[in-house]
Amino acid sequence: MTNAGTLVAAMTANTPLRDVINPTRIDRLMFVSSAIGLEDVGRRITDTEHYQTLLARLLAQEGMPPFEFVVIDSPNQISPIMENAIFPTDIFVVPFEGTQAVRSYANFFKLLISLRPGSTTRPFTS
Repeated sequence: MTNAGTLVAAMTANTPLRDVINPTRIDRLMFVSSAIGLEDVGRRITDTEHYQTLLARLLAQEGMPPFEFVVIDSPNQISPIMENAIFPTDIFVVPFEGTQAVRSYANFFKLLISLRPGSTTRPFTS
């Protein structure tokens, strides 16, 4: 599988993010494909200072369309890719299932506070 035309290409500085945005049949709804190579990108970017802000910087690039909402489907594991998904967000939803996942909530919460130290966090429970 190639990484061309995907988020991987944008995160590795091969392609501007605006060039990997795909239109849909729904007006003002677009998507960016991912690829298996994203996991490798996550391992490599940690050597870069402020790597957690990479996606936020891509979203702020000149020529990007103005978005009202950006929805990111991140892996449900603490990783550099999840950190990039958290950093530019106003709202972040993490579903937890089972006892093991609930135990990992504390680690996730610590990560959230480290990335957004001044933010207000309100866990939602049903």
